[in-house]
Amino acid sequence: MKVRLTLSKYVEVTNGIIGCFNQLVRCDNATWSMAEDDAFQIIIELFNAGTDTTATALMWSVLFLVNRPDIQAKLREELMRVNRCSMPV
Repeated sequence: MKVRLTLSKYVEVTNGIIGCFNQLVRCDNATWSMAEDDAFQIIIELFNAGTDTTATALMWSVLFLVNRPDIQAKLREELMRVNRCSMPV
């Protein structure tokens, strides 16, 4: 199942986070709250952190595969077997 986030979904998530945060603040009798821009920035940073981590892991994987043709071959065989694909991988 693919989840496609649109701008309205980002706004919905952001508003949910702000609402939850503000409820916690009220429970603690705090005198401050979170602005929508701050919550949106936090969400973007979390998304970017996950993307950067994945990209780095893939980059290192490719680097190691370049240096190990035997493992490349095993990986290719497994991809072909699992995907039952006749196209080159």
